[in-house]
Amino acid sequence: MQGAKMSLGTRIMVGKNQHWENFVDGAGGDFHGKFCRWDPKSCDLLIETHLLRSYHVHGQGSDRFVHQNNKIFFDDERGTVERGPWDMIRDISSTECGIIHPRVGSGESGTTFIVSSGAARATAWAVHNVVKPDFLLSPGVVPLGKGYAGQGFMIEMMMKHASDVKLSVGYVYDDIEGDLQHVTFNREDSSGWPSPFWGDDKSMLSISAQDVNGALGLKEFVSATGCGHQIEIPVKSGSDALLQELKIVDIKFDGHLSSLEQTNTAIFKLPDGLIVLVPRSIPFGHAWSAAYLFRPSDAEIVHSLETRYTASGAFDCFRHVEFVL
Repeated sequence: MQGAKMSLGTRIMVGKNQHWENFVDGAGGDFHGKFCRWDPKSCDLLIETHLLRSYHVHGQGSDRFVHQNNKIFFDDERGTVERGPWDMIRDISSTECGIIHPRVGSGESGTTFIVSSGAARATAWAVHNVVKPDFLLSPGVVPLGKGYAGQGFMIEMMMKHASDVKLSVGYVYDDIEGDLQHVTFNREDSSGWPSPFWGDDKSMLSISAQDVNGALGLKEFVSATGCGHQIEIPVKSGSDALLQELKIVDIKFDGHLSSLEQTNTAIFKLPDGLIVLVPRSIPFGHAWSAAYLFRPSDAEIVHSLETRYTASGAFDCFRHVEFVL
């Protein structure tokens, strides 16, 4: 589960205050998105809809806050449904474990999101501890991930490509056996809608580990070496007391994902240069990770995002690595 060896360089961000400034500095924009949800067993499309997620920064200096409002545009009698608004305020939302979103709250699961430095603004929603519930000890208590009550654990990883293009990928597990229930993909664009960047394909295909490079249009062996960032929060044994971000250097593409080393990994090819790698069920008692690879159509790079958990179920780290081909 260790993946390829890499060098962790200097700390480039330490503590909630730096993290908050990094979050606010790049939060603005009105992003229209094509949201799709698939069944991971059949690869059938379950939902396709148009979303609008708006983020606006208000105030000055340490009083800055982020105002968010979402709209869902249904094609049936539901019409347009609004969600929010929500305000993310420094004194309330910013913690050493990340940003608490008002939609989720602090809760027992400790769901927060963390944002890395750099233009990609790689972001992860992270449940701090993913453990199998004991319904005899805690009847009726459902672990929550990003506000999906009754759906169990959720991981979502997001990033920007250029200033106006974003993508997010989510994985939802049930709260009983930890089985994978849904895979989601939201393709967003703030430059206009329909998006001039994203395609209209809505297919998801199951592929093997040997097919990953080919599905990305890469050679069988890739010699590229990448660099990026790793974020850790103080929730696992031996953690630093403060949120910290470390620079990743000198990591080879081949073998860099621990997700490919774990057993029972599902690998899916999604539209627009995306590959997702995720356990078919959470291996409680063992270290595990979920990841995706994204190769944009207009650049010779591959982005790798991965969220890792320890054998105890504690959040280990979130990392983003960029490989120039």
